[in-house]
Amino acid sequence: MRSNALYGEETRVRRWRWSVATGAALFVGVGGVVLLVTAASASSPRGSLKVCVQTTGSTQNKGDLNIQVGACGPNEKTYTIPLAGLAGPPGPAGKDGATGPQGAAGKDGAVGPPGPGGDTGATGQTGTAGAGGPAGAAGSAGSRGATGDTGPAGVIGPAGPAGSVGPAGPVGPAGPAGSVGAQGPPGPANSQVTAPVTATTIINAPLGTVATATATCPAGTKILGGGYTLSTSVANQLSRAAPRENYPSAANTWTSTLVITSALVGSTATINVYAVCTV
Repeated sequence: MRSNALYGEETRVRRWRWSVATGAALFVGVGGVVLLVTAASASSPRGSLKVCVQTTGSTQNKGDLNIQVGACGPNEKTYTIPLAGLAGPPGPAGKDGATGPQGAAGKDGAVGPPGPGGDTGATGQTGTAGAGGPAGAAGSAGSRGATGDTGPAGVIGPAGPAGSVGPAGPVGPAGPAGSVGAQGPPGPANSQVTAPVTATTIINAPLGTVATATATCPAGTKILGGGYTLSTSVANQLSRAAPRENYPSAANTWTSTLVITSALVGSTATINVYAVCTV
């Protein structure tokens, strides 16, 4: 390596192998600047570097590139290298230019793959009820279901009111004669039947009306039995009255009661009560 004065500055250059066939070589200057060496005239204008390449010598020296101030030797070929200054630091950024007009809208891109499902949102408030739709057609009857288990017996309800007395049935045929019973004890002596005691309903008595009469034995006698008769002021109304009670109401009295089972029409009903008394 040689050291030569160039334009008043001390410059150190590495030795490089020169390619005679191509007529070019790489030159690395101070600061690591890479320069391309091309063939040039012997004169070096300012701003360029004249170099000499050895064309003879040993294998180690042939093709060496030398820098010197004077003219190249007879066994050297002269080349001129343009010198460029090192790049300075970047200047300050310029102001932003005015915004240009908006470009035309680009074509829609291809539809991307579906994104992952988002979290379930909170339940919204219940909306107002919509108007009722028309009634649908009746569906076909379903098949009969299996019989369910028998439920427990219900509580017995209260007794209903007494029904009306039905019409008398036809007289049945006479039964065979019974055998003669044993001789009973002698009956009481001096028995008597009292005069009838009467009770009568109002005319047109409604359903449920009752009439009660009591027959009393004379003093010194006691009740042995009793009975009653029923009648109406209109003959065909008798079926609307029926006996309700017939019993000894005390030691010397007998009481009987009738009840209207169907409202009387233009008629009254009467019960006559008798007492059978003995001493």
